Amino acid sequence: MLWCCGITKEESLALIREAEGNELTHWASCIPAELCPLEYLSSLSAAENNFCLRVILLVWIASNFTQIPKAAQLTASLAFLYKKDSLLQAGTGFGKTLLIVIALLLENPEDNSIVITISPLKRLQQTQSKAFEQRYGIQTMVINKDTMAAMTHSDWNASSTAWLL
Repeated sequence: MLWCCGITKEESLALIREAEGNELTHWASCIPAELCPLEYLSSLSAAENNFCLRVILLVWIASNFTQIPKAAQLTASLAFLYKKDSLLQAGTGFGKTLLIVIALLLENPEDNSIVITISPLKRLQQTQSKAFEQRYGIQTMVINKDTMAAMTHSDWNASSTAWLL
């Protein structure tokens, strides 16, 4: 299915993953300025700015032009740029789930990467799984005591899947 500019959504995401400086700025010019955290972006180094523009564009496209990460989410996502382990402690409503989405969107689907998320509540697992698939088109697999009994060997051969444990 053609999506934007005669290319598919997946092709758009791939272009953003590979784009650099001026290309990212050009793509970002399509986003309404009032939605972008411009003041935050202007405070970053060139490398951090490009990374955050990439994150903004990936989320904007994956969410069908409905969502932009907030400055605090972009700050937390910089751990991905610097390949640092991180632990985020934030209250309800901060947007922690979007950071999981960002981690998945940054990965090239052809690499068949798997992101494992540990979630303490079964209901939260189900809610996140449904949101990932419906809002961002990200395939997920929920693994817990209840789902283990119904799993088959082929379920474990998941590729390009986010696992919610």
